[in-house]
Amino acid sequence: MNIYLQYRFLDSIDESYTICYTISMKTAISIPDPLFKKAELLAKELSFSRSKVFAMAMQEFLDRNESQKMLNKLNDAYSEDDQSDDLLLCKKTKRYYSKRLNRKTS
Repeated sequence: MNIYLQYRFLDSIDESYTICYTISMKTAISIPDPLFKKAELLAKELSFSRSKVFAMAMQEFLDRNESQKMLNKLNDAYSEDDQSDDLLLCKKTKRYYSKRLNRKTS
């Protein structure tokens, strides 16, 4: 098809259909049969399309992965060896408030 015909073809496409259609990416994946059957049953139970079930599962997986990354970064930040000053401050604070609480209860 020459370039002129390609542009004429694109001009003839209904844009409202194209816009709605391109919001989602169509893809093909290979999954084990048992997993497919479970997803099919779940889709029917929830009255969702199979695509919706897979999209929801992927979104949950991505959200969990992002949360895990954040948790790992926090754990790294709080497990650094440069916390000796923080530990000392924490111990002093505990002693201070422990003494204050003991005075009030006496």
